[in-house]
Amino acid sequence: MSYELVIVRTPEDWAVYHCIRRTELFETRGLIYDPDHADDRHPGHVPLLLQLEGAGIATTRLDFRDQGLAIVRLVAVTKSRQRQGHGRVLATLTEALARQRGVIKLTVNAAFDAVGFYERVGFARETWDPNELVGWNASSVQMTKSIVS
Repeated sequence: MSYELVIVRTPEDWAVYHCIRRTELFETRGLIYDPDHADDRHPGHVPLLLQLEGAGIATTRLDFRDQGLAIVRLVAVTKSRQRQGHGRVLATLTEALARQRGVIKLTVNAAFDAVGFYERVGFARETWDPNELVGWNASSVQMTKSIVS
């Protein structure tokens, strides 16, 4: 299988990115999705699309902070591709990109039902910013992973 993690830049990639996030993260929770949310275009945030054989199957966004820290946000795999190892591929490629950009620690606000996945890919429960636990993240579990080479 041929995977590629691309930084979302083209209108076509943006459309797929938004479709996956809207469907898998927002509509399933009864939430309204805003494809024009400013966080996706923030200079320190990198929207990512995992492609398999050229087709988008998963998304995440990597938000860079100071001191070698980055936040993994809004991870979603299309329903028909879930539980097939694509999330692990997305995690591995996202981690590699973060490491290339000088990140030494990844963080995530994990949905309760995703904690096991994050533990399997090397994250541990650790509160890293309690101020993040508001809104739809209020019931999230904060986790971190050191990625120092």
